[in-house]
Amino acid sequence: MGASDIVAVCSGKNADFVKGLGATEVIDYTQGSIKDFLKDENGVITEDKKFNVVYDAATNSGGGEDYKEISLELLRKETETSIHGQYVAINGSPGMWMRLFTIGF
Repeated sequence: MGASDIVAVCSGKNADFVKGLGATEVIDYTQGSIKDFLKDENGVITEDKKFNVVYDAATNSGGGEDYKEISLELLRKETETSIHGQYVAINGSPGMWMRLFTIGF
């Protein structure tokens, strides 16, 4: 993908596993939120800390999680020199998949 930084969010027990898959940084969600990780000393998440792409493999994975709203907040904004960040849901609700395979999006 050409990414220089790959940040993974998982439990601490899976940190070595995701590093083995290519993560350069790991956030243990049992110790704090991704928002806390990205905030500067003034409690602000600056644009340079935000992401070009968020791959969400947790939302709708069966435990009732929904990280889409948080993920959208953490995407870079469009500027004159770059496009806005992209959100990619890897999982999906059963209704979404039924719609995709029956009538399309």
